[in-house]
Amino acid sequence: MKFGTVYQLIHRSIKKTAKLFLRGIWNLILNKIVFTFAVIASLYFGSVSIALKYFLPEIVFKKIPDVASNETSRTVVTIKESHTLIRRYGSDLNSKCIIFFPGQHGGVLRYELEIFNKVTEKGITVYSLSYPGFEGAEGKSTFRNIEETSLAAVKFINRNTSCKNSNTVYVGRSLGASVALLVAENLKPRGILLDSVSLSLARAIRIRFKSSIYTKPLNILPVEKIIEQDTPISNSLDKLIGIPIVIFQGKKDEKTPISDIKPILTKYTNISLNPVANGKHENTHILAGLKYFDELTRLTDYFDIIDSINSPHDISPPN
Repeated sequence: MKFGTVYQLIHRSIKKTAKLFLRGIWNLILNKIVFTFAVIASLYFGSVSIALKYFLPEIVFKKIPDVASNETSRTVVTIKESHTLIRRYGSDLNSKCIIFFPGQHGGVLRYELEIFNKVTEKGITVYSLSYPGFEGAEGKSTFRNIEETSLAAVKFINRNTSCKNSNTVYVGRSLGASVALLVAENLKPRGILLDSVSLSLARAIRIRFKSSIYTKPLNILPVEKIIEQDTPISNSLDKLIGIPIVIFQGKKDEKTPISDIKPILTKYTNISLNPVANGKHENTHILAGLKYFDELTRLTDYFDIIDSINSPHDISPPN
């Protein structure tokens, strides 16, 4: 055999061996990449699923320290170890009143300036609720005990003051809108005014996921099945057909988009939707301006008209 032929055979063998070696290395690297990606994906989706399933209240509800607020009086209503703090602004002898349900972050001081002072100037007494762990209320909030303690607080107000449920307007913001509706299912107020309303907890979570490139993939999770506290507001609205409801929703609210809630409201003749130009989640009630307080006043005055004809809950809210 000639030397050149032997060289070619050796060269081909080395080349073939090198290709097989490189292919093996590549496959090994690829397998490691796939395995690493699978582990990361499992941890990413798995940890979020566990957090949603078992730790959602701890994520949503952060303890808020007490503040030097300017209420007329304070009362605490207790269920087990959970407290709801009732702040009253105005006289407890006044039968014209509202009960205010705040959002996830409390904010009683800002609402004193933005809402309560203006309402009391109109001769309406305000009862503002602080959930467990919020601004002076002892305990720790969960989705269940917020509803339970808020219901107990409203019953206390009804029993012990001139603010009877038959004359009461519930006012709720954001999370407080959902709480107000859940309480209303049980006690049936004479009217409800809401702003920045979310369709459901699951929908709010999905919108939060969409807000960041790092969390967008989480929307493939079956959030509605994972969380246990999800109650679409349509369930409540279906039970409140006879009660006038006024809703303000910001046109630039990215947390609770008006495009979410507008379609589901078309079937309800007792609900008035008021879009707020440039309104965002944190300021829709402010940018609504006088319209917000006009609607609130009309709701409370409206009941005097209803009483005069002795036919409560049978006509649509004022426009």
